[in-house]
Amino acid sequence: MEAARNGAARSEQANKANATTRAVIAEIRRAGHTTLAAIAQELEARGVGTPAGRDRWAPAQVFRLLAN
Repeated sequence: MEAARNGAARSEQANKANATTRAVIAEIRRAGHTTLAAIAQELEARGVGTPAGRDRWAPAQVFRLLAN
């Protein structure tokens, strides 16, 4: 039972973090960076971590975040 609660809490936290990152991506797009590679570079420049907590973004990661 506790494992299920912990999993749900982690999932909720991940959803909030992804929503925040999507908002940053929207801001980046408004600034004129529209390709996945340009968005990845700008996320790195702004110090936004990946969902896995890393500091390097790949265009594919940006795509997956936006697709979900």
